[in-house]
Amino acid sequence: MKKNIEHLLREPGAEISFDFIMEKSLLHHDEYTFIQPVKVQGILTNTGNEVTLKGKIFTKIEGNCSRCLEPVVQDVTVEFDEAYELDELDEKEDTTLDIGQCAADFLTVSLPVKLLCSPDCPGLCPNCGKLLKEGACDCQQKEIDPRLA
Repeated sequence: MKKNIEHLLREPGAEISFDFIMEKSLLHHDEYTFIQPVKVQGILTNTGNEVTLKGKIFTKIEGNCSRCLEPVVQDVTVEFDEAYELDELDEKEDTTLDIGQCAADFLTVSLPVKLLCSPDCPGLCPNCGKLLKEGACDCQQKEIDPRLA
């Protein structure tokens, strides 16, 4: 979503609020599916020497636990802020800021690297593949000499 900031550039202290649903074309992730529209809200402020962008992103993602491969749904809330120097913005011919792309970038780097069903998920047995949160398996656990590990 692009926002025209021409009025904001001329008036120190001016603010523009925004509230929108992120375009699906900006959302792409190999590990997760966005199962709820990605809502973005925040405010642009001219502080006198820069324009600050402060916002929050809300969504819900679905994927598989990195340890046990069970389906997981997780709420995601990301706070972000960005600052743009007024001198740089004055030099641009286009007086719009692409808030959607900025929010998408922050969301991408804020998503969890590994999705877990719970922090203490024991995962799967490496020998038989049994889901260990359902109980121990019958595999014999050989003790490996730590010098060879």
